[in-house]
Amino acid sequence: MTRLTRRSVVAVGSAAALFASSGARGQARSVSLTSAGPPRRLPERLVGASLEALIEHLIDDPAKVAEVAAMHLAFCRFPGGSQANFYDWRSGQLDFRANADSSAYVKFWSAVAPRINAAFPRGVHYEEYVRFARAVGAAPILVPNLETSSVDEQTAWLKHLADEHIAPRYLEMGNEF
Repeated sequence: MTRLTRRSVVAVGSAAALFASSGARGQARSVSLTSAGPPRRLPERLVGASLEALIEHLIDDPAKVAEVAAMHLAFCRFPGGSQANFYDWRSGQLDFRANADSSAYVKFWSAVAPRINAAFPRGVHYEEYVRFARAVGAAPILVPNLETSSVDEQTAWLKHLADEHIAPRYLEMGNEF
């Protein structure tokens, strides 16, 4: 196991907060750290990745699967980052609908999504991703679509996965909210 203490984790967090709070004005600030308890070990398998199965042919390429397995990741998230907010679990594809007043972010993804969907005409489904996660030794984290889908629709997805005996153990509630 990697030996990191609570103090070193707090120090990193405090340094990040200090950097973020002083960056705009360029003012230096001092920080005092006090141990809040005995040191404890962090799990060896702590690092994960957003392995974007909708962005590239990842889960169906044996060479890429082997490369990811060699990384010894603890977690991998599906359907990924930004696209999770627009993922349709039934089709396995992205569903973007930009309006005139949509953000540049939505307009960007609306322009890219048809090409992604064309590259994966059958979509990419969680059922396939679970097999990939097992092959690389990582636990999948499911990111429900909290932006363009309903709670009822996402609940139906989770019930479907439970019926298939592959309900996720880990959920990430939204991407970058």
